[in-house]
Amino acid sequence: MITASTYYKGEIYIPQAKPSISDDAVGSKNDFSFIVDKYEEDCLIKCLGISLYREFLTNIDTTVTATFIKANSDAKWNELMNGVEYVKDGKTLYWRGIRFKTPLNATEFNRSFLANYVYWHYMSSQYTSTTTTGEKENKSANADNVSPGTKVIKAWNEFVEMVQGVDTHPIVYNYSGFIGVDYYRGNNHVSLYQFINDKNTDAVVYDNFKPINWQAVTQFNL
Repeated sequence: MITASTYYKGEIYIPQAKPSISDDAVGSKNDFSFIVDKYEEDCLIKCLGISLYREFLTNIDTTVTATFIKANSDAKWNELMNGVEYVKDGKTLYWRGIRFKTPLNATEFNRSFLANYVYWHYMSSQYTSTTTTGEKENKSANADNVSPGTKVIKAWNEFVEMVQGVDTHPIVYNYSGFIGVDYYRGNNHVSLYQFINDKNTDAVVYDNFKPINWQAVTQFNL
């Protein structure tokens, strides 16, 4: 896993995002860990393409806590994982990384678009239960359930922004048949797609980049 329990706080708080006793005692993972593994991989495959994801995966080593990247790996993998400042067309831009720290003076990594993606899918699965007569809304004892719609929508749209960009001052690009739009937000932060596209402009740095197109949402439909 790239994300940890410290990522699932604040607006994407998940109570189950904490180490399980069984994790240490018997070396097994709790249910939430399985969910994180599943959706982190699903997200990265869709964002990078299966071939680029597999290459990225071979360069990951989460025991190297400072970078999560193997010591002998090319610098491009550290840049993809942990962010980098670079110059494009005379403008200094900043890719925050698949994982990053917020606020900037934080001592540990605690944010990632992966956490937003996991949160979206986890909340979707927790809102209803599958029964023999169909999907039923989960009810809490001695409490009224409130739809998680607003929070989940915000988390999803933040995910789309970090990965693909938002719709202000568009920059249209075409890479390997994928046509996308990205936007400089005034703070010079760029999305994942813009970062990879910029790196691939003069020479292919991230080969086999085959991203999908994401859509912002306005309603949490279940």
